[in-house]
Amino acid sequence: MKNNLRLLLFFLWALPLGLVAQENTALTCADGIDNDGDGFIDCEDDDCVTLSDGGCATCLNDGSSFADYVIDYSPRCSFIEPANTIPENALGVSDFDVTRSDVTLGEGGSITLGFSNNLVINSGNSDPDVWVFEVGPQVEASRLELRPVNSATIAILEAENVPDEDNDGYYDFGNIAGSTSSLDIDSKLGNNYPAEALKFDAIQITDIPGTCSGSFPGADIDAVCALSSFDCTTSETELSSTICQGETFEGYFLTGVYVDTLTRQDGCDSIRTIDLTVLDGPTALVRGDSIGCAGDTLTLFTSSGVSYEWSTGETTETIRRVVTMGMEIFVTVTNAEGCTRVGSVFQTVLSGVPDFTIDGPEEICQNGSAFYSVTIEEPSNYDFQWSDGTDGPPLTLFDPSEDTQLMVTVTNLSSGCSEVATRFIEILPLPTLDILGDETLCEGTSLDLTGESPETVDYLWSTGDTTQVITVALEQSTSISLTVRDGNGCEQSDTIDIEVLPQPTVSITGNRAICAGDPLQLAASSEEAQEYNWSTGDEGPIILIDPDSTSEVSVVVTDEAGCSGSDTVTVVVNPLPSVSLSSDLDTVCINDTAQLVGQPLGGTFSGPGVAGDLLLGADAGLGSQEIIYDFTDSLGCSNRDTIEVLVIEEGCITSIRSVDEPVLGIRISPNPFSDHLWLEWDTPVGDKEWQLQIHDLRGQLLYQQELPRAALQTQVAVPNLAAGLYLVQIRWGDTVYSTKLIRQ
Repeated sequence: MKNNLRLLLFFLWALPLGLVAQENTALTCADGIDNDGDGFIDCEDDDCVTLSDGGCATCLNDGSSFADYVIDYSPRCSFIEPANTIPENALGVSDFDVTRSDVTLGEGGSITLGFSNNLVINSGNSDPDVWVFEVGPQVEASRLELRPVNSATIAILEAENVPDEDNDGYYDFGNIAGSTSSLDIDSKLGNNYPAEALKFDAIQITDIPGTCSGSFPGADIDAVCALSSFDCTTSETELSSTICQGETFEGYFLTGVYVDTLTRQDGCDSIRTIDLTVLDGPTALVRGDSIGCAGDTLTLFTSSGVSYEWSTGETTETIRRVVTMGMEIFVTVTNAEGCTRVGSVFQTVLSGVPDFTIDGPEEICQNGSAFYSVTIEEPSNYDFQWSDGTDGPPLTLFDPSEDTQLMVTVTNLSSGCSEVATRFIEILPLPTLDILGDETLCEGTSLDLTGESPETVDYLWSTGDTTQVITVALEQSTSISLTVRDGNGCEQSDTIDIEVLPQPTVSITGNRAICAGDPLQLAASSEEAQEYNWSTGDEGPIILIDPDSTSEVSVVVTDEAGCSGSDTVTVVVNPLPSVSLSSDLDTVCINDTAQLVGQPLGGTFSGPGVAGDLLLGADAGLGSQEIIYDFTDSLGCSNRDTIEVLVIEEGCITSIRSVDEPVLGIRISPNPFSDHLWLEWDTPVGDKEWQLQIHDLRGQLLYQQELPRAALQTQVAVPNLAAGLYLVQIRWGDTVYSTKLIRQ
């Protein structure tokens, strides 16, 4: 049976796999996790499908159906290759290749593997239920044993005489040999059982022994998968409670935190955590007078509480009572925390004249009986004569058939004195009873049963319910009984037989990850269904949806008996990538170039005059041009952004460099600049005019300044220009030097 250790082992190997961000190993292809983040899980991922030996293709294209943790490995033969003694080689999907990623058992050796996120089940037909990937140059025979997860499976196996010869909890399902690597559980049973009637969580493979020879003696196991599989999810419940000392909560009575692994009805694990606090109870020591004579007033007292309740009816810390007979006095002490404890003392009457009554009910239900007694000190000193002819002890069982009066005569043997007591007894009729409600219901649903009994004040159903109307949900046909009691305490019983009809089965296929805006076709498969009702409002077995975001889609099918079954899938909708396009210029001269920037990087620019990430004004042509940036992300989802760029000719300044530039050696810095420019040149300009001009990109002159002719360097203060790109020119005579600078 699965336990906490099994879950711990599962999470220890599953957690690191998620960190490597790959989906290309036997275990990462069988853990139910999208390890590489490409939107495909396990055998849906191309990297898993292409693993050698075709494990995904053989086993449902579902990696989670493979065994995923090692319970035991007991190899035989001492000279097995070390690389083939690693039991984890048998976990996950089949990945056998020339490097022999399998585990060798040796002649007579065994390996025991567990399924943590699913169970092996019977298919209910002749299809194979388990596939063993026995690899290597020679396929060798092995014996297969399965471990049941619940009592229902064990009951079927024992009824079918499937043996557990070594009493280790694993039941023998025979051998696989030759080229046969599969097991059909149903073929080992004499009777037919529906799918999922038998559930198992582990398999033991034992080599049929021969002679230890070679480097790989015995069976060589690469993987094991459940062709018939039941997905398991582990639920967790947290409980907390405060109880008083002496009480129990879920079987625990000491302060502490308790973690229990329970087995649900479906065979999967459920973890329950209980945080329990136990409060100390009060002391309840009763002190005072315990012996007295008839007619004496005796005092009793107790303490350590905030309230007191005596069996005599008093509620004070100290009580006084006139005793006429010996009896035990009880007190219930309650402390400030609400905890209680019971103390008692027996008060004995030493002497006195008999003073007694007949104790017992004044009413007896029809066909009933009751005990009647006389309470008196030291009854052996007295003789008792009852009116029904009984003599002896002060107790009689009386079962009258009609109203009558019971009498007893008590005689003190030492004094000869007698006293008579009587009690009238009335015979009460039994209440009437009828159970109303349907006698059939669908599996997984409930029905109401009503106890029709006008005289009833108390109801007790065989289900444990105590109301007149109950709601029952049954898993199998059964009988339910009701016992009612009227105000007189008389009881009557009735029984109803209820038949449970099975639910139709349904499964949704076609689910896959899509991009926002893409349509998706889903199909519901059910042999018993007459009606299909989808959570989308659609009807029929096949629907076409286009969800905006990841959501659950469910279908409810109804058979001709009116019973319903359902299935739910999560449709993963990947969002379109956020795409933006910008240009360093929104207006471009016909002879200039604009820099295009697209985010995220890696997309494609298109449009008139686009070359790579540049817009060439001459190629684009005059006028407003639409530029497009398309981007596709790693999930295959695409999006685009567009901008308009104006290409102009009028007002443009031609960016030229004078032929004298190499001679003058002009240098302008810094770039970008803020509040000044530093100009340097290697050759004096002579008597020519020497001028600095700053233009915007449309050609408008924003600033100009004469430059010194004799100097070879100078610093120029720049007016407060807005941040952006500017055309800076140096003119001397008919020569112009132009460049672009950025104002930051």
